[in-house]
Amino acid sequence: MKRFLVLSGLLFSASPALADNVLFLECKTTTRAIFTEIKTQKLIKEETKEETLFLKIDLANNRFMSHKDSQWDEAQMTDRSLKADLNKNENGLSLNGTLEIEINPPGQLSSEIDFIAWMIVTKVNMNGHCNEVNQSVFDAAK
Repeated sequence: MKRFLVLSGLLFSASPALADNVLFLECKTTTRAIFTEIKTQKLIKEETKEETLFLKIDLANNRFMSHKDSQWDEAQMTDRSLKADLNKNENGLSLNGTLEIEINPPGQLSSEIDFIAWMIVTKVNMNGHCNEVNQSVFDAAK
């Protein structure tokens, strides 16, 4: 009987998004970018800005996408977090970095990415906090 009570409590406490194996997050972030010329290592500029990032996480298939993307990125998932190694090379642009997000419960987000394009390297550090939202919020941000 105790097992039944514990299991039913877990079922009723699970969020609807998790029940569908899809999680939608709204992440308030601070992004800092440092632009440097590759050849001379001369600092070009630094920027810091506040942003909101929306994520769709497919828990069953270990993948995610942001509201700005139309393609999935692969990730490693545990019961508490999502971790991704991001590596892309397209049209002279190289992107290498990592992303880590607490997903159960939603919480801290951190990312470090290096972009290389047109003889400029951009180091991007992003930190923030995520909260679960409905699919309609993610869809509206696209």
